[in-house]
Amino acid sequence: MKKKDHLVINLIKLMTIYIQEKKIDSFLKDNMKEFAKRLNRYCKIQIVQLKKEQDIEKQKIRAGKNVKIVEQKSTVSSEEFALYIQNMELHGISNCNFFLQCSPNTLEYEEFAISQFAISPGLLGAILCEQIYRGYRIIHGQPYHK
Repeated sequence: MKKKDHLVINLIKLMTIYIQEKKIDSFLKDNMKEFAKRLNRYCKIQIVQLKKEQDIEKQKIRAGKNVKIVEQKSTVSSEEFALYIQNMELHGISNCNFFLQCSPNTLEYEEFAISQFAISPGLLGAILCEQIYRGYRIIHGQPYHK
């Protein structure tokens, strides 16, 4: 495999995904764990399941970029999402918090859409993990599929 001629530095150390859902199917949890394992070479992914909406207020949320995943008519491509991750790194962001079906009242956050559809938070978490993985593979000029 030919090495790419561009320099890539991974600055994001931790991405935390907060998912508010009482029960997440085991196959979705397994999917998120698999992508978290694959992402270890790029950043650490932490999944936090919240049973109730008010549980988010009890969380100790790390300083960093806060992103609420929403459903919207306009979404981004995988390449655009990779650019989004890369821009966070270029701006020196070392922690990123994603909120699915929840958002703390005390934090400012930006809204971001990865799907036009209303999707269960567990499935949305699995899709987000996959998109983060795909984004890093694109950033590094690596093939996505094994």
